Amino acid sequence: FIQFLTSSYAGPQLPSTPEEDPKAAYDAVFGGLLGGTATAGALRHAHQRRLYVLDVIVQDLKSARQRFGLSSEERQRLEQYEGVLARVEGDLKGQLANQGTATKTPPSVVFGSTTPARAKAHLDIIVGALALELRSSVAFMLHPAYDAYDCSAFIPGGSKEHHNSQHGLAPGDPKLVTAWAHQQLAYLLSAMRGVQEANSTNLLDNSAVLAGCDTP
Repeated sequence: FIQFLTSSYAGPQLPSTPEEDPKAAYDAVFGGLLGGTATAGALRHAHQRRLYVLDVIVQDLKSARQRFGLSSEERQRLEQYEGVLARVEGDLKGQLANQGTATKTPPSVVFGSTTPARAKAHLDIIVGALALELRSSVAFMLHPAYDAYDCSAFIPGGSKEHHNSQHGLAPGDPKLVTAWAHQQLAYLLSAMRGVQEANSTNLLDNSAVLAGCDTP
């Protein structure tokens, strides 16, 4: 089983649904801060509320496993979900343990309709989420690799049908798309380097970044 539209999985055959809308992604990540700022106490309360909800869900899953006659495959799937929730719970508890007293402010992100503007918005959201320790890991894909994506609309001379152009079946140069993709990566790394952290280090110093590209 291969899911081409996502680069992140919660478990075997459990693809995470990607969020393509930068505004929706922003609201999902910084929703607790949208009043402008949030103190550490407010963030702690929000994390504790999420932990309570997670605990209720886990208890419901355990109850369902005991009450209903489930097949071995269904039991295995429930156990996978429980494992995913346990990791989320662990992340939330870690954030609670590491919170200080500082006030946190959501980043300023510009939302546009073009592909480059949407990509930049997503990258700014990623840096903000990592900098504020609202996320400890992020998976990001510029676009689905196996489609007829038209890159010529924002990359002059770029592939018009991105996948097919790599096989010589459509006009446009996929190498120009590779260059553009690496420019986005350079923007991300530069933005991470600009976030100062403890002991004269920055966010990039304290992170691991894995990048890949399907074009030559």
